[in-house]
This record gives sequence, structure tokens and C-alpha cells, in this order.
Amino acid sequence: MKNTELVEAKEQPLVVASNEDPMLSMIDRVCSDPNFDLNKMQAIVDMRNAELERIAKVEYALAISQMQSELPTVAYDKDGHNSKYASFDAIKKTVNPVLSAHGFKDLYFIKQDGKEVCITVKLLHKSGHSEETSLTLPHETSGNKNSVQAIGSTISYGRRYGLLSILGIATGDDNDGERYIAEETAQKIKTILQSSKNIDTKAFLNFMKASCVDKIISKDFEKANIALDRKLKEKRELFKKDDNETN
Repeated sequence: MKNTELVEAKEQPLVVASNEDPMLSMIDRVCSDPNFDLNKMQAIVDMRNAELERIAKVEYALAISQMQSELPTVAYDKDGHNSKYASFDAIKKTVNPVLSAHGFKDLYFIKQDGKEVCITVKLLHKSGHSEETSLTLPHETSGNKNSVQAIGSTISYGRRYGLLSILGIATGDDNDGERYIAEETAQKIKTILQSSKNIDTKAFLNFMKASCVDKIISKDFEKANIALDRKLKEKRELFKKDDNETN
């Protein structure tokens, strides 16, 4: 008969990797102390909230600076009394894809006081930080509008200009699509062209059908962005002259 061997398994400490916020760990330890000071606890919580707010502001600032370089001029699509203007729908259609790509959402708040309307536009970032701007306007009564139409027209005007203001974008004539990319965008492309030894700038401009970078048409920005990104990743000569001979 074989002897039965008893193997005693020694318990090993369980090691768990943790990404827990050190500030939360400290709060947990303080709360576990039966003699903890409530005032000190509040000071720790306030310190944590201030740090989270600071981080959110930094993320907001970085995101909006990147986003603004990609926002094109919004083309006029409406005729006003003495001039053309870009409607709210046209502005939203133009900026929504860019806002979403960078984690932004625009919100609107309306408050009426007598014959004035206050329109607040808030730009909220996924980090939790937001900025807002407000316009207080009288009812727009031109064109024999009734009271409801006057309020509606004022709100439409306020949302339009509030959104343009907080995003820092412009409107202008479409000129059959001959609007050019923003100055910041042009500078970004110039930097890419100048920093790579493999780029044939002339061939790139021929590809974009532009005399210079500043004359790249706004609607062709995505075409330039995708082409540059793809060819840089391929790490081969960009826009060889042979590439454009058939264009």
C-alpha cells in the first residue's frame, strides 16, 4: 500500500494590480480612521476636485485649439434684408462633424425677460469642462412679425451668432466652392511639406490643383489630409511626379 503524501500548500499573498486613484486611496484611509477630522477631509476633497477641474480645463484647451484649425468658413446660404448670412442649420451642418470628432457638444439655453431674450450657448467637452457665452437681444420685429415670430427670430439670431462666437469661426461667400482652407490649416500642411525630405511639394500642389498651399480649396482639405497621412505612414516618396501625370 502506497503511502499517501500530504502536501501542505502555503498560502501566498494575492497581488492585485491596481490603477486606483491615489487621492481616493488617501480619502479611504482617512475615512477608516475613527478619529478623522471632518474639516481635513473636506480640504482633501476640495483639493481633489480642484485638480480634476484643472485637468479638464487643460484637455478642453488642447481639444479646442486642434478643432479650430479644422473648422472651415461657413458659406452664406440665406439672403437677409441688406446682406447674405449663414443660417443656423448651415452652421450646424458644417461644424457638427468636427465638434463630434473632438469630443464637443453645443447646448442652448433661452431666458426671456420682458421684451428681451437672453440666449446662452455652452460648449461642453467630454472632459467635463465647458465654456459659455450669452447674448441679450431685443425682440426682432422687422417685417411686420407677430410676437411669436419676433421671439423666434431673435432666438435664431442669438443661437447663430453665439455659436459662431464661441467657436471662433467666420462666414463668407461660397464663390462656387472657391473658399480656401484656414490660415492655421495651411500652416500645418506647410510644416509637413517642409519637414519631410521625401515630399515633392510641386507634385503635391499639382495633385491638389492649387498654385500654393494657401490656395487649397476648403472642400478639398480632407483629400489633402488623407493623402498626406497615408503616404507618410507608407514611408515612401510623397506625390511622385509620375503619380499626377494622369490627373
